[in-house]
Amino acid sequence: MSEMFEHEADEGTVVRILNEILAHELAGAIRYTQYSLRVFGLDRNALIAWLQAQANESLLHAQEVGERINDLAGEMTLALDALPDDQPRSTEDILRRSLEHERAAVAGYRALLRAVEGRSLVLEEFARQMVASEVTHLNEVGKMLRTTSTPDLDRRPSPPLGSIPIDAGGDHPFEGVPQ
Repeated sequence: MSEMFEHEADEGTVVRILNEILAHELAGAIRYTQYSLRVFGLDRNALIAWLQAQANESLLHAQEVGERINDLAGEMTLALDALPDDQPRSTEDILRRSLEHERAAVAGYRALLRAVEGRSLVLEEFARQMVASEVTHLNEVGKMLRTTSTPDLDRRPSPPLGSIPIDAGGDHPFEGVPQ
């Protein structure tokens, strides 16, 4: 039994779960990087920055998971989770795929938490922090996909030209422009 565990635990199961998470996080770094290269439109720069930050964070998570595997003297996988064969067709498609990726990450870290809960304080706290981090990402992507319903002010008819009074004080920017 490793010093990581205060009580009996199946270290092989924990290492297997950590390797699954590692493969998922490494694939996430690639996925988010590829998505950042496929963004077009008005919000392009902001979304690219967000996707690149997600890629960097996935890589950081993979490194942290790898260190937990090292702590257990486990064998680290070289595998990656499967990446989609088809390309996303829109920003919304990218975000929906990101949502799926984050859901899977949450599931992986929750599986780790169940495997180590009450057995290893270090791994339990790590799993809790990672669940919290991934749920935060999940919520952010959900908010990015959500639309708000506001009164449609743009559909009000415009006032007829010439019906808006122009100040005769001489400081009006349209002074001298025929109405």
